[in-house]
Amino acid sequence: MNSNFPPHEVLFQYALNIKTAEKVTPTAAGTISGEKRFYNPILDKGNLVCPECSEAHLIHRSVKGASGDHFVRDHFATRPDSKHSAKCDIGARAAKMKDRERSINPELGPFFYLNLGTPKKDYPHGGRPTKRAWISHPNEAPDWVFKVQYARNTFLGNKEIISPELVRRERINPVKDVIAFLKNLTRIHKVETHRQDSWAVINGVAIRLDKMVLREQASSIRDMDEMSIEQFKTENGISASFKIASDKKYDRFARQLNLEQSGILHPVLLHFKIAATPQSGGAFFEQKMTVNLGDYDLEGQKVGRYVHIKDRALFSNLEIGSEFFAIAHPYMSKVNGRVSQNFNVLRSVDMTSMTLQEFRLFLENPKQRTKLRAPATTSEPVQMAIPS
Repeated sequence: MNSNFPPHEVLFQYALNIKTAEKVTPTAAGTISGEKRFYNPILDKGNLVCPECSEAHLIHRSVKGASGDHFVRDHFATRPDSKHSAKCDIGARAAKMKDRERSINPELGPFFYLNLGTPKKDYPHGGRPTKRAWISHPNEAPDWVFKVQYARNTFLGNKEIISPELVRRERINPVKDVIAFLKNLTRIHKVETHRQDSWAVINGVAIRLDKMVLREQASSIRDMDEMSIEQFKTENGISASFKIASDKKYDRFARQLNLEQSGILHPVLLHFKIAATPQSGGAFFEQKMTVNLGDYDLEGQKVGRYVHIKDRALFSNLEIGSEFFAIAHPYMSKVNGRVSQNFNVLRSVDMTSMTLQEFRLFLENPKQRTKLRAPATTSEPVQMAIPS
């Protein structure tokens, strides 16, 4: 049911038990007065009908979790194979509400929720929680990242998206780890127009997916050739405060750093390759292995790049020459004037061994038993086949 409807438009405040003639209320409805009683599956399952026309059979839908860490309270609904009488007011309102529900536009790319656990689960031994995503100044954010608008149905207890950018898009499977993320990417990749028009939602922030993939590759933001950085900014309407990498293959990293400096932060799907021996560090309760990705030049300023692996189950897999894709949480640091881009990988399920070539093949044809190798506690990766 669309969350824009106020509580009085909830269709079934109660149902009628055709065998006992009792008025039955969902357990979520609160206190009971008069002839009503709470739903009892032993007495009521299969015996409930519309309290107005007594023709449409009703079913009880129990409390359930929903994507995005929200829930839907228990309630009654019309059984899919059942109809209300032609004169039933509730049936007429049901039809009207169905027409008002969001219609999916298949030409628009889908969206999914990115559910990455809680800070307690991220740090079972203590330590500092990592903020998931936020936008400090929503009115100044680029159009590919925004705060999501919600509305709540107080009767059902659920919260649904009403942002105009998302309401007509299909919502696909939520993502809880990097394998699920990659599976969703393959689905999106099948439709060319969806590749730059699909979204992830995390902690009330929506991010366009093509902006979440972070790797060394020249982006489409420029083709400078012999043009100076100042001239390029002027001709393309880019703010002077936006710092551009000298080498185009670091454009995506530069964009991410500029984004954080403007008060916007979100997880990324990071591809990286280990070129040097990772270094151990951190306190006992927050041990980590740090992978140095090397520096790049940002308009005369050297910027370091580091991946911090914080799940001990991954440590033995960090061998020179290995390549990985990981859901990582970026943050910037500055020590003695040196700026660094840092990327936290918090859980073993957030990282998989995969080369860029394997990634491209997987996107083009996931049915070709391409393997996603999930890092394990030994030096030998565990093979995880993606089902056709």
